[in-house]
Amino acid sequence: MNEAPARYFDGITPAPREVALALSGPMLSIADASTGTEIVRWPLSDLHVPSQDDSIGEAMVHCRAYPDARLVIADPRAIALLAAHLPRLLPVVAPRPSGLKIWSILTVVAVAVLAGAAFAAWRGPEMLAPLVPQSWQTRLGDAIVENFEDRYGLCSSEPGAEALDDLADRLVLASGYQGPVQVEVIDSGIVNAFALPGGRIVLFRGLIDDAESPDEVAGVLAHELGHVAHLHPMRGLLRQLGLSFLRRLALGGYGDAVDTAAGVGEMMLALRNGRAAEREADAAALVYLEAAGLRQDGLHAFFARLAARHGADSDLAILSTHPPLEERRKAVQREEVGKHALDAGQWRALRDICDD
Repeated sequence: MNEAPARYFDGITPAPREVALALSGPMLSIADASTGTEIVRWPLSDLHVPSQDDSIGEAMVHCRAYPDARLVIADPRAIALLAAHLPRLLPVVAPRPSGLKIWSILTVVAVAVLAGAAFAAWRGPEMLAPLVPQSWQTRLGDAIVENFEDRYGLCSSEPGAEALDDLADRLVLASGYQGPVQVEVIDSGIVNAFALPGGRIVLFRGLIDDAESPDEVAGVLAHELGHVAHLHPMRGLLRQLGLSFLRRLALGGYGDAVDTAAGVGEMMLALRNGRAAEREADAAALVYLEAAGLRQDGLHAFFARLAARHGADSDLAILSTHPPLEERRKAVQREEVGKHALDAGQWRALRDICDD
């Protein structure tokens, strides 16, 4: 085999790239399938298979030098070749019966599987997300938060946590959302926020430090609550990781699934919501803030300042792959009416939440 096809996830961009694999001495060459341009070379000695479902006929291969990237290989020739260096792949390479009749049957089956996979990729996340048990979503959200905690640490100053919980409780009550919601602050200077499965919401310290008022934090928090209420995090994970992820959960292989999902690079990809989801979360945030009697202009002020600072190509999760910023600012612009989200004492406490 000179070259074999595969899908390459670089850990930075959300979409996979179709690539061609080739062996070059002790290295695995990964090249763009359409242009032939080499993307990266992985040392064969650094390859490993973190988890493997032998029944699905494809392999997920990682390289220790590139922890957030991965290859998904379905081509039997490529799997067989790499199995010489990764014995764990050997069970994936099933014997292939010969004969025209067998191949005809396999062709029909393959077409049916591809058609089903295409439909599942298109509609699967939308249909399946509401069916994922809350216990699974909670465990997955917990695992992701633990991953961030291990890297950066959590902020838990009691006065700040009480102020944040009070604000979150008012927004959840106003939203009518019936599921559990828990908000954490990660001790990192990144100006960002994420909604996770299981009603978990992560704010980074940098976002609180950057905010000029508690109304800006309330706007972002309401936006992330909109993602939670519309199950956007679970849909994103299903879309990014595929239906095999849900299958692993259903069969009890939860540990491997969490190990795969909880990588920071993987999470950054999966939690980047599309434009429709962002419009939905923005609109929901305004509804929640109004229902809680809070000022709604904070979200506009926050977006406008970040847009001016970072521009249209920002890689912030709350801005990137989203509707055009000018459109978005206009959509959330509201008058300065309503109560401030926190009083002066609560706002000071929240800003000091990482000062234990």
